[in-house]
Order: sequence, then C-alpha cells, then structure tokens
Amino acid sequence: MGNYYFVTASLPMLQYDKPAGITRGYFLELCGAHLKPADFEQLAEAELFGYTAQTPRSAVYTAYRDWETELRNELVKLRAPRLGRDAESFLKQGEVVLAERALARRAFDEASPLQAEELLNKARWQYLEELEFGHYFDLHKLIVYYLKLQLLLRRSLFKTEQGRETFTAIEQRVFEELKAGVEAYGT
Repeated sequence: MGNYYFVTASLPMLQYDKPAGITRGYFLELCGAHLKPADFEQLAEAELFGYTAQTPRSAVYTAYRDWETELRNELVKLRAPRLGRDAESFLKQGEVVLAERALARRAFDEASPLQAEELLNKARWQYLEELEFGHYFDLHKLIVYYLKLQLLLRRSLFKTEQGRETFTAIEQRVFEELKAGVEAYGT
C-alpha cells in the first residue's frame, strides 16, 4: 500500500458537525490524478451505502461493510415483527458484529426517524474513526476519508425546518382533500 502524502495533506479536515468543505467530485478527481490506478479503483468502490455483493479488495472497506451490514441486519430484526414480516428473507450475509444489537435497539427506540438516523450516523462516524486510527497518509486513510465525506454530504441533505414545512404542507393538503370528500359525499 503506497503512501499519499500530498493528497492527504491537501484535504480539508472533516468534522462531524461541520460542512465537508469539499465535494465528492473534487475528491475523486484529486485522488484520480495522484493515486495508482489499482488503489484508485479500491477507493472509488468504497460506497457508504450503495455497495454491491462483490467482495471488496480493501480490508478497511470490508471491515466497514461488515459492520454496516450487521447493523442493518439488527435493524431488520427489530422492524420486521412490527410490520408482520419475516426478517430472515431480508437479512444480508456478513461477519457477525454482536455489539451492534444495542445500537440498533437504541435507534429503533428513538422518538423520530431523524433522531434515529442521527444516532446511527454518529455511530458510523465513530466506527470510521476507529478504522482510521494509526493511518495517516495511506490508501486506508483515504478510503475512510471518502466514507466520512459521503456521510457528511448525506447529512447535509437533512434539513429539519424544510422537512417540517413539507410535512405540514402535505398534512394540510390531505386534511383539505378529506374535508372536500366529506362535504361532497356527506360522510
């Protein structure tokens, strides 16, 4: 695994509660210009959520993917009974990471989906920090950076106030349609 001093030193520091300060496109363009082609392929396949069934070539991405798979499996096991579904048909294969059962339970018990997602995102960030420990200028560091960047960019899409306004507008529209139906049919 090569060292990439220039690339890692030129990247802005990522912090969980701050905007990324870099776009995904710029990051990939920068890495594409400075990484060995085989290393860049490993980096580019590191998707936070949309990964394929193929076995990743990167050990750090494999570790993240197994962790994420187990977390999602635990969430499936909690959600399926509530929906009257069989969880087994939705479970994905992966290494068992038993510690994620408690995290899944805490997220499942959160009052709102946004709070649950925030809890899960903080746990993802923490796990990525653990994977990053001891790596400073290598491909391992860049893969973790890329996963963190994707997490921050995804988080930036969650706009609480805008979501609340949209929900209120939909709720009002449904109420008005129901009221119009009752008035039209007298029921």
